Amino acid sequence: MNEPRDLQWQIVLADEKRTRAIIARAFSSSQMNTTKWRELADSLSGLAVKRWVKFVDVDYVQPVGEFWYSHKDWFDCGAFGPFSSVSIEYLEIARTEIQHRGALLAPVNVDHTDEIAKRLGAKAIPFEVYPDRIRVTGHVRKS
Repeated sequence: MNEPRDLQWQIVLADEKRTRAIIARAFSSSQMNTTKWRELADSLSGLAVKRWVKFVDVDYVQPVGEFWYSHKDWFDCGAFGPFSSVSIEYLEIARTEIQHRGALLAPVNVDHTDEIAKRLGAKAIPFEVYPDRIRVTGHVRKS
């Protein structure tokens, strides 16, 4: 009889196989690997900016917050359960943070673009700067 852990592992392997089939069909190249995603997660640690992730198998972007390396090519976060680095189409990072300064002072908008670019550049992580976000692309879609 199969143990629950064995059944879960079979589900994980089937999901990874499905994800890799999507990547082979819909994407032309990959720009990131597990090591680069781990370096990115470590580089952003402690930086109070919002983050969003787009997975290869869904049509929407979802907030991810902090995420960290877990095991092999798996990451975890507080927003939802573990995910494989191969499943990340792209990650977006907010360039600014609103800092509240109390009841009597107006909040200030702090721009973290230079700090984020410095942290990503130090690890040779490719990124693109957009008006309100920085994007790190894991897989490039076919045109």
